[in-house]
Amino acid sequence: METAVLSETAKTLAGRGEAPRVFFLRTISGDKVDFVVETEGKPALVEVELSATPHCGFISQNF
Repeated sequence: METAVLSETAKTLAGRGEAPRVFFLRTISGDKVDFVVETEGKPALVEVELSATPHCGFISQNF
């Protein structure tokens, strides 16, 4: 699932004329984010979750 989200994100950014910069993040303690997308010099942390019933609880600002 992560690959599909990453692919669509990269295509969207490329369509806007932006060169997508994508990184992977894992801390020394083992915490991870599926990927980090940098646009306009600002990072966006992306964690991909798959659910039949998505809800706002999936969104977190606590990384």
